[in-house]
Amino acid sequence: MTHQEQKSLVEQLLALEESFVQGERDGESDAELASVVIELVLQRERLRHGVNVGTVRAAALDKATLAKMASWDSDDPTMSTLEKVFRRLATNRGYEAVALLKRAVADRVRAVSEDQRRKAKAPRPKHPIVVLIEEIVRGKPEISAHELKCALRAQSGKDVIAYVDKEHIYPVDASFRDVTFESLKDRLTLARKRFVKAG
Repeated sequence: MTHQEQKSLVEQLLALEESFVQGERDGESDAELASVVIELVLQRERLRHGVNVGTVRAAALDKATLAKMASWDSDDPTMSTLEKVFRRLATNRGYEAVALLKRAVADRVRAVSEDQRRKAKAPRPKHPIVVLIEEIVRGKPEISAHELKCALRAQSGKDVIAYVDKEHIYPVDASFRDVTFESLKDRLTLARKRFVKAG
């Protein structure tokens, strides 16, 4: 297949998929949806093999495609639901295939939602620069804001602080935001309170 033929095939396949999506109708039964999905798979394979619908070759290819769908046996456990769906589609159990697929999608949506909820409830890790400030204050509770600023500048390029400019302190871990020097006074006060509270 030439590059131009391959490009043309890709365009035809994309057009077929777009047509499938655009053809969705409200109120379709699972059996109707299954018929549309089977036809999509068969049309896709006819396009890939350059076979025209209604020909003897198309009938033979359709039969072979359905046989492959019915006998698909992957070692990948993540594909087990799709295997069942294709097997049911290929063996005239289309409404069961669609029902299974809908349940699988609903389960996946529920699992993602629960995972997001769990992550949202989990305590966020403390900002590494805040942890460093607390360590400095624990070692020298009477430290001034100016001394703290100098101590943090001295940590630039080490484990916690990547670099420092005139106004900001940038952490090594880029998933955390930078800390402004302007906020140091307040951070120092908070660190002292925590240190006193901890005793």
